[in-house]
Order: sequence, then C-alpha cells, then structure tokens
Amino acid sequence: FPDGSVTGAAGVSLLVQLGTASVIASATVGLCGGGAPSTFTDVLVDASLDVRWKQAVVNVELPVADSLCVFGSSMQGPGTTLGPEELNVTLLGTLRTSGPDPTRLPPQFFDRLVGVAPSGFVPIAPVRVLDTRSGTRVADGVPSELDLTSRTSPTTTAVTLNVTATNQTRAGFLTVWPCGEVRPNASNLNFNGIDDVANLVTVRMPADGRLCLYSSAPTHVLADLAGTWQFGSGSRSTATSPDRILDTRTGVGAPIAKLTAGNELVVQVTGKGGVPASAVDAVTMNLTVTAAENDGYVTAWPCDQARPEASNVNFRSARDVPNLTTVKLSASGTVCLFGTATAHLLADVAGWMSPASISGLVDVAPTRILDTRSGLGAVGAGRFPAGAIQTLQVAGAGRVPASGATSITMNMTVTGVEADGYLTVWPCDAPQPNTSNLNFRKDNDVPNLVDVKLSAVGTVCIVTTAPTHVLADVAAYSTTGVVP
Repeated sequence: FPDGSVTGAAGVSLLVQLGTASVIASATVGLCGGGAPSTFTDVLVDASLDVRWKQAVVNVELPVADSLCVFGSSMQGPGTTLGPEELNVTLLGTLRTSGPDPTRLPPQFFDRLVGVAPSGFVPIAPVRVLDTRSGTRVADGVPSELDLTSRTSPTTTAVTLNVTATNQTRAGFLTVWPCGEVRPNASNLNFNGIDDVANLVTVRMPADGRLCLYSSAPTHVLADLAGTWQFGSGSRSTATSPDRILDTRTGVGAPIAKLTAGNELVVQVTGKGGVPASAVDAVTMNLTVTAAENDGYVTAWPCDQARPEASNVNFRSARDVPNLTTVKLSASGTVCLFGTATAHLLADVAGWMSPASISGLVDVAPTRILDTRSGLGAVGAGRFPAGAIQTLQVAGAGRVPASGATSITMNMTVTGVEADGYLTVWPCDAPQPNTSNLNFRKDNDVPNLVDVKLSAVGTVCIVTTAPTHVLADVAAYSTTGVVP
C-alpha cells in the first residue's frame, strides 16, 4: 500500500476477486515471507462448475511494513501464476484500533471515502453473442434475456454491443437495459417492419451479467459484442470533434471507387483525423453506407484477425445508412471493412481509446434529455427547422453532472421527418464539421448512437437538413475525474 492510505492501521478490509476459465484455483491473503496458511482459503473458484468468478471480503491484520501478499494455487500446482485479468484486490477500508484494549481486534472500521477512476475499455474482435433466428423472435411486449456472464466479470461496468433487428413483423422499437431494473423510457432501435436496422448500444452491466431486451413488435435480434468496460483496467478514451478519415466518393482514405461486393478495404486509422500515430487500442467512428447497388451489410474488424461473423451496418439499395462503430485496431492501427453489396463508404472519427488517454466511462441508467415533441431540453415543443443550429445543454441534464464530463454517449432518434436529410452533432465551441450522425428518409424513425465531445460549458450543437422531431437518451458520459 504505497500511497499511505493504511498508515497507522491495525488491519485492512479487502475485496478479493478471483477468476479462472479452466482450473480450480484459490487465493489467500497473508503475511509476506511466511508462506500461505495451509488451512484457510479466502477465495476458491471451481471452473468445472461453470462459475468463472468468485469474490470474498477479507479482514486481515496489517504488519508494520504496510504490505501483504496474495498466495495463489491451482490444480496445475501450488504457486501457479494467475493472469492480471484474473485477480483483483480492492482496498475497501482500514481497521483502526480503539477501545479499552487498542492492541486487539475487532477494531473500528473506516471506509476510504475517496473516489475511484472511471472504467476503461477492453476491445475485442466482434463476436456474436445472440442470434434468435435459430429460435423464436423477441416477442411483442415480453422481455427476453441475454446472459453475458461468460463474457464479463465482477469488474465489468458496461458492455458495447452492435444490436440488429431483422425479420420484423411490423414497425416498432427495441430497448436494451440491465435486468432487475425498471425498463427505461428510452429506445435503442426503431424499425419499420421491412428493413434490417442496426445500432450500437452501450449499456450498464448488472452484477448478475444479464441484459433484458424488450420489443414493441415481434422481431429477430442479433447482438455482436465489441468490448467491455472494466473497473480498474482497460484503455481510457479521448473524444474529438468529428473528422472524416474515409470517403470513397472523393478519395479520402481510399481510392475513388465503391467497395465491391465480397471484397475488403483496409483503412488506416492511426495518424489520421487527429488519432495518434501509435499506442491506440480502438476507435469509435460513424460508418455510413451510401449509393449501395443492392441490399447488404458491412463488417468492421481489426485487420490482423480473421473476419468475424458479425455486422456493423445493415443497408438497403440506394439508401444512406449510418451506424456508430467501436472497433479494435490491428497492431498497425488499421481496420478492415467488408461489404456484401457494392457501395460507397464514409467513416467519421468520434474518438479513440488508448492507455495514454485519461477519460473513463461512467455508465448511467438511460435518461431522456431531449424530446422536441414535448419540449424537453428544447425551447418549446416543435420540430427542429432545417438548417437552424440548436444548442442542447448536456452537463447537468439527466444523470450527467453539472461539471467534469468531457463527452457524452447518447442514443439520438429522429421521428416525424418531413423530408429526406441528415443530422449532425458536434461540440458547440468547435466549427460545424462536414460529417453526419444520422441519415434519414421522410416518415421513417431512425436511431443512431452518438459519441460526441462536449463544449467547455457542457453543450452540443445539432443541425438537421430537414424539419424533424429529435430525441436524445443519455447512456453514459466520460470524465477525467473520479467517481464515487
């Protein structure tokens, strides 16, 4: 305990978390140099029982040296080294001597009363974790569960998924939220009963690892995991004003040519659009398909790994379709794109994750902060007019703090659209970028997750090229400070 937080304490209270995927393993906290106690195990995990993680609170006497040792063993032999992702020790508080005999326990407990760093992102190559097409649709009004316990741990605070609605029976919407909580007044996907619709979802992970899905109309659902947000580990994030790094129509980031069906396009991300040239683990970018010659989908993944069975954007012929994408980068800083139909591709960087970054994610229950139908977050009820820049106060709205937030993750939806067009979001103290976050058609409800940097006073600006109602549901925010 080098930070002096336990100086003068007679003991400490620790949370010890142990995980293993393949063995029976144990961990014991004790005095250094004396060897592990032979009769007491603080945490025991038996992977054969399909329970990967276990945890225990340990109260232990603290030596004068202010240091303790954690002893591990497994079926592979005593002293087997456990990976850093499999052992977590958190100081909950100190045990201070008091009372008539200050040399004996039990003493008085004092919690740390300090903040902790927000969560970091651990990206993975996309992996499909749900596909109801092999069974029954998510039913009308009956919640379904997605069990992610095999993909998460006790330190997972949130997950990022690409969720797709396909083979719907009629128009409706889909909401994803932590099971055990009240379903929020928010949506993640809006679909028209015909088109396959995908949207990125960042959602808080409950302790039991189960997410709930609610659909207002029967639909099949696919979910591809892009990564997890971890307490005490992972890469931090840096948000930026949107910057275009790929446009096959003009030759930005690639030759002037459509990506033809069945082929791959390598996109250099590091060193482009303000992204550092090295030490970047993942990127968040808005990926748009335009001038598609047939219906299809696009998949994004790190180029040094095999193309996954996953999709990021599902589109129809001759329609502009965007989707926010968070994707792990290859060792050389590239992302590969694969399309099943010939189309032009655009990519606008919204941020990146790096060990050198300092902002972490704070997940919140989805909260609506803008609804122009009722006037929530706007100056009176009514559609945003075409071409007029609107200011949305984010800091201090919903569950976002009044100060300290650096960027916002929110699901934005257009509804009651009067003409085809697009919507752009950016920090109000930066110039309006030549990018888009939502592309929509008349009379269609279209959602898209938006990850955008906040201005110095906690605002974002919104402009739309056609009159439309706009909704915004906050899912998370980033901060460089500590959280309770």
